[in-house]
Amino acid sequence: MFNPFKLCLRSFLIGTLSFVLSGCQFGFMSVENEKAPIKEAFNFSTNPLLVPSRLAVSFDSLRLNQKFPAQKQVRLGRCEPMQISVANLKSSEVALLSDVSVDLSSGNSADEFYLSSSCTGTQIIKVTLKKGESYKIVYYKPKAVGNRSIFAVNNLFSSVGASVSVLRVATSLRINNSPSLTHAGECSTGFTMTALDFLGQPIPKDFPLSSTDPSYLAITSSLGNPTFYSDSSCSTILANIQLPMGQHTTGFVYLKVPSNFSGIRLNSTLTASFLWNDLDLEKTYGKVDSAGVATTFTRETTQIEFENVPQSVNVGTCSGGFKVVLKDKQGREFNEASNRVITLNTTFPGDFYSGPNCSGSAIGSSSANGFSYLIGSGSSAVLSFKPTSTAVGRSTFSAETTLLSGLKRATATMTVDRKATQIVIESGPPSVNVGVCSGAITLKVKDALNLDFNESPRSISLASDVIPGGFFTDSICSNSAPVLSLLAGQTSKVFYFKPSTTATGDTTISAASTLVPLDLTSSARGIRVVRLATQLVFEINPANLKVFDCAGPFTIVSKDNLNNPFTEIDKPITNLSSTVQGSFFTDNSCTNLQPIKISTSQPRTSFFFKINSLDVSGEARFTVGTGDLSVTSGLIPIHRIVFDQTFNSNGKWTDGANGEVLALAKYMDGYVIGGQSGGRAYLKKLSSTGTPTVLYSDSNSSFSQSSIHSILVEGNDIYFAGHAVSAADGNRNWLYGKVLLNSTPVVWNADTGTSTDSAIGIESVSPSKVAIIGNRFEVQICNKSDGVCDCLVTDTSTGSPTCTSNYVSPASGINIAKKTAKDSSDQIWVVGSSDSKMSVMRFNPLSLSSSLPIPTQLFSGAVGTANAIAFDSFGNALIVGGISNLFLAITRLNSNLTVDLTFGSNGLVQDAVASEGFDIAIEPSGGVDNILIASASSNQMLIRRYQPNGTFGNPNNSNSNLISFYPLISEAKRLIRDGYKIVLGGKAGGLSAVTRIHP
Repeated sequence: MFNPFKLCLRSFLIGTLSFVLSGCQFGFMSVENEKAPIKEAFNFSTNPLLVPSRLAVSFDSLRLNQKFPAQKQVRLGRCEPMQISVANLKSSEVALLSDVSVDLSSGNSADEFYLSSSCTGTQIIKVTLKKGESYKIVYYKPKAVGNRSIFAVNNLFSSVGASVSVLRVATSLRINNSPSLTHAGECSTGFTMTALDFLGQPIPKDFPLSSTDPSYLAITSSLGNPTFYSDSSCSTILANIQLPMGQHTTGFVYLKVPSNFSGIRLNSTLTASFLWNDLDLEKTYGKVDSAGVATTFTRETTQIEFENVPQSVNVGTCSGGFKVVLKDKQGREFNEASNRVITLNTTFPGDFYSGPNCSGSAIGSSSANGFSYLIGSGSSAVLSFKPTSTAVGRSTFSAETTLLSGLKRATATMTVDRKATQIVIESGPPSVNVGVCSGAITLKVKDALNLDFNESPRSISLASDVIPGGFFTDSICSNSAPVLSLLAGQTSKVFYFKPSTTATGDTTISAASTLVPLDLTSSARGIRVVRLATQLVFEINPANLKVFDCAGPFTIVSKDNLNNPFTEIDKPITNLSSTVQGSFFTDNSCTNLQPIKISTSQPRTSFFFKINSLDVSGEARFTVGTGDLSVTSGLIPIHRIVFDQTFNSNGKWTDGANGEVLALAKYMDGYVIGGQSGGRAYLKKLSSTGTPTVLYSDSNSSFSQSSIHSILVEGNDIYFAGHAVSAADGNRNWLYGKVLLNSTPVVWNADTGTSTDSAIGIESVSPSKVAIIGNRFEVQICNKSDGVCDCLVTDTSTGSPTCTSNYVSPASGINIAKKTAKDSSDQIWVVGSSDSKMSVMRFNPLSLSSSLPIPTQLFSGAVGTANAIAFDSFGNALIVGGISNLFLAITRLNSNLTVDLTFGSNGLVQDAVASEGFDIAIEPSGGVDNILIASASSNQMLIRRYQPNGTFGNPNNSNSNLISFYPLISEAKRLIRDGYKIVLGGKAGGLSAVTRIHP
């Protein structure tokens, strides 16, 4: 937009014509700029009608002075010409006196402008009209449907826009899933057709159809007249294909070429087109182009059959003629290629002859693989067969060719009496390892001429004479079979042998049968049994690995396949490795990195392992090998919660006097802790390495006992709140104060009205105020400077107003507040118990009123107390405490202080691992908010981790750990997160204690 004051200072020279653009009045003619509310004044010495003063945009005409419609319809994705003209005040085209740059824009940011008439190349957002030009042609390509305005803008001229309506129409068809090969007489695979717009995107049919003007899809084929169907079995003929309203793709279409088509190979092209008869539709939506795809139809030989095969034949005689016929899939004789080679075979020895009488020389003999026979250019051949063996039995003819993928037919004749006389163990491995399945051993029943034969069911017993073992029918030796059963006509059987002891040497496997008609002669096969070391096994695994701990011992033993120790090897372990970062050692202090070895004198060896990175998580898997032996151990959980050795040398700190930590906060690069020591309140700073500095220690003689329960850190300033017991009357009153950087602590004492008062929380309200919350849910707003609290209740009965109360109490009942927290909206939350039930109070510290007491809210229905509160990343309040069944309890609240029933079991998590949870913190991890709880169990500090839904545990197995001050009895009362570290405060052995751990 122009600044009129800047225009007053500018003058332009266009050719020989000088003019000034200004919002000032020079007495010259002016025109209103349509894009910016300023005046354009021209100082000219020639004809004013030659001065360009405005732009015009046209889609329908390349002549500015011709009439064109107010709105233009264009098609989605089409390249449309657009003229930008320069006009004078009379709307006549004029030539430019100097170059002008014009900005192009559309009501839809996805639309595109080009200089190319094909809308290709680089997109443009500006175009330059050169000196002497009166118009410029650019090209516009809409990318979305709808009405919009197209603008051409130059700040020296009034600029205008043209309205266009972008339509999306069908412009072409696509045949999908077209069948590439179809046999004559068969139903093809299904295909569909999709209507596409100019951008090649599917477009639904969205115009109305009338019964007198159907729009349908026509399909034709260059093959002639194939029939189209709507089902995959080609049973329902499809006359035409409708494209329903709102759809862009047809249902599946199938076709079938008549089965009597002759020839070798037929090619056909499918074409499809829309027929739209209504002229208005054609004008509005355009003509949909046809789509075509080539499809090949074939007729081919798919099966071989025998015809006229004799029912029986005697050994050594001719079978008589039978016919080998090539047919297509419809069962008609067919051979589309000359000189077809087939393979003839029979399961019984014999010779084949050409013709019906077994005359002349044999054309081939039956063998294991048959023999090749050439059928001429016809589709069949007449053959005959003569058995050549003196044995008799049942024979099966077969004919096949690798050029066919279809069916094969075979028939059998021949019945001659034969006897099974021997068992032969023909093949098998020369050796097998102890405990290993041998591999296939083949057993056959044969006649006296060594021909495979078994005319009746038969049982065969197996035995091994030296090395005991088992016999099986499967390659993994799981199906025991000391006796093999052979059915009638079944001449062979495969079995497997597995040695069952550690003995080695040669053994003989024998087979025998005593079934009639004759005893079978037993035969044997020799196999050598050997014993090898085949595996390394982890025998002892610690329950878990801890980061930086020397874990072990892990014991490795060499064993054979029967899992027996094997001591006959001497192998170094060459590739002991782990899936987590760490090192292997031979000693329990993890200092000796000597190679680990298995020897004949020591088949077992031990090692130790130390994780040396905090980045590990999940479970560890060890892999070990000797080059030819290897095994992988089971998974070993990793526990990442370990003491931070950089904090006070061992991750633990205690002071030298009886007491405990009741308040804990992050301060500078370390921490500030508060509580009581020797019965008196204290405040200390701990550096990042655990070095203590005393900030405040109560020595007021008017107090007999005192303690700090809450700390507020603001920059370098520390505010605290607790209680002090009067030495004079034994009443317990509020104790609060501040420690500013490099200054003496300031302490205030307040009597809030009862003998059992204590300040359990302190939260910032404003730059000058804090809210102090008492153990009965009472609230005071006090000055940070002098500790004076606001007078919230006044008494005017005596005349002049007197402050009779400076706190707001909750509803009646037995109320015990425990801890406070402030949410992201600066609302202060207080948790504790009310009438012996878990309770919470929420209030706005800036709107306290003496006329509106703040009631507590009971939740979860569980008798108990709430001890601490924290907020997750969604702003939900999570509260931890204990309930009457002595279970640690956690609940989550909605914004209206109702229980979130999706958390835990109906809104409550109960965990018997501890009787109470004392503090809570949120631990973001991988996009979720884990829940950390501080407590005590087994007389040790306890940290407990829960998932966001209340389930105990998380994927990295760093779930819960006892923080051991052994042999000191310890308890965690406070919990904060310091980056990826966790800091716990409480007591150990009666002393104030702090520990820092790695999560």
